Amino acid sequence: MKIKSFPRNDHTNGWYNVLGDQPPAHVLKGDSKADWVIVGGGFSGLAAARRLGELCPDDRVVLLEAGRIGENASGRNSGFVIDLPHAISQEQPEHDLRQIRVNRQAIAWLQELIERHQIRCQWSHRGKVHVSATDKGRRNLKVLASRLSGLGEVAESWDKARLKAYLGTDYFDYGVFTPGCILMQPAALVTGLARSMPANVEIYEESAVSEFSDGATKSLNTAEGQCDNAQGDSGDQRLDTGLWLSRTSAAHHAYLRQPDAAAHETGAG
Repeated sequence: MKIKSFPRNDHTNGWYNVLGDQPPAHVLKGDSKADWVIVGGGFSGLAAARRLGELCPDDRVVLLEAGRIGENASGRNSGFVIDLPHAISQEQPEHDLRQIRVNRQAIAWLQELIERHQIRCQWSHRGKVHVSATDKGRRNLKVLASRLSGLGEVAESWDKARLKAYLGTDYFDYGVFTPGCILMQPAALVTGLARSMPANVEIYEESAVSEFSDGATKSLNTAEGQCDNAQGDSGDQRLDTGLWLSRTSAAHHAYLRQPDAAAHETGAG
């Protein structure tokens, strides 16, 4: 399968640009072999590479990123990490509670990595405020606060005066504060994660995949190199929607999660 078009990078990612000069890209050149290949160096790809490196220490894991890590979508997001789902379901509280547990375990794992590898990404526990300036918005936020309280979560109601003191504007007249949100510099976070991988993980940047061969030997081609399966065809497995894994490659589109996540309450991505 040949890939004929690629996204255009306009190099306007402010988070990445304020990092200053970055080390030269490590580009895939020539022939290479790996037990696992991951396409894409965002949060999902980096999480998959790290876990595969940790769980399979004798395997060689390769990650191919089309551009520079930190300059991609994961490095240009809004810069916050949430523990509570964006939408709380009244009908399925057990689903919400499970999602909160998974989110908080992932946040704790991420914070442990940041501390262990001294990743300077302005990681800060700040919480978040949902605000309203209309009667309809106030009603919706009161429903949200009630549902959060029903789950045993902290949901403080803030009036106009407290919002002005916190936000510096008197535009909003009602708010709901939850303490679990974290602010961070996303480009600094993802570049730091990329530079602290297990020893058996190798990352190539500016190495866009231009062709994929799914034969007895699976191959991924870039402009200057090729990465092949080191052990031949050894079977594929599905791990959740949007993620395809084989012994050699992981073409991720969404996230990586353990197959038995319901039992282990763990997740990455």
